[in-house]
Amino acid sequence: MSGGDTFTVMVDEKSIKELAEELVKAYDIERQYRKTASNAKLGKYLPNFQWQSRVDWYKENYKNARN
Repeated sequence: MSGGDTFTVMVDEKSIKELAEELVKAYDIERQYRKTASNAKLGKYLPNFQWQSRVDWYKENYKNARN
């Protein structure tokens, strides 16, 4: 879709997943499958990683981080 394209979707109680699948078909989009993350796996490879310090930094720097 280019910047000016619009489309209308008629939905009869469909799930978001069903709607997304219909959009994939309609626009011939290549799907990106969900990649699950594991805190246990992260901890195994980065045992000293500190989540809270990252969360605190993000909270303090939210306005700058989102630009």
